[in-house]
Amino acid sequence: MISTDNVSYLAGTRQIISQISFSVPEKHLLSIVGPNGAGKSTLLALLAGDLRPASGQVLLAGQPVHRMRPAALARQRAVMPQSTALAFGFTAAEIVRMGTEHDDPAVARQALDQVGAADLAERSFPSLSGGEQARVTLARVIAQHTPVLMLDEPTAHLDIKHQHIVLNLARSLADAGRTVIAVLHDLNLAARYSDTIAIMREGRLVTVGTPTETLVAERLSDVYDHPIGVYSHPAMSAPLCLDR
Repeated sequence: MISTDNVSYLAGTRQIISQISFSVPEKHLLSIVGPNGAGKSTLLALLAGDLRPASGQVLLAGQPVHRMRPAALARQRAVMPQSTALAFGFTAAEIVRMGTEHDDPAVARQALDQVGAADLAERSFPSLSGGEQARVTLARVIAQHTPVLMLDEPTAHLDIKHQHIVLNLARSLADAGRTVIAVLHDLNLAARYSDTIAIMREGRLVTVGTPTETLVAERLSDVYDHPIGVYSHPAMSAPLCLDR
């Protein structure tokens, strides 16, 4: 559904992303992980077409992303940014309706319910907490009904309950046929919900593969410059990453 071919990106003369290649099929959830400054959000912006690569290309449904018109992009992919700045007092329901094709209140209500935010519908968006705003923003992305969802740190402001609500929903959407790409910091959430994990460091792709293939203690300790142990999870078939 979406792929990169030797994608690089420069900020001035500084190389932020260096020759990254991978592909993500339909019905798939890919998590991008790595330390701060690894280039995760920049890579997501390149995948979304919000940034243009210095070299290489991103293909979305076989089309170069940087050549697609905004309307065509909006029909193919929806993007959840790390934060949403809004000066006007739109309600949560109005924000979500902006993501629907025909300003559809029923679709907006359903999306809010999916992220556990139905009770926020009539609240002013600027009055919401960071976690509440994140859930409303995710609802807007879901309501866009695109085949590809790109989520930049969707669990960053959420408590443990809502982290799992959001990632269970992402998992369900992928299982139903969508392609989901999420930037995550929590390795255990990535291990539990992802089909594949891409590990980044200093703008480069270290590895990409299944959670078991990628989440290896020696590799993670090197990437994060901190001792990390990887163990068998006592309750599920997913690696368990712990500080050592």
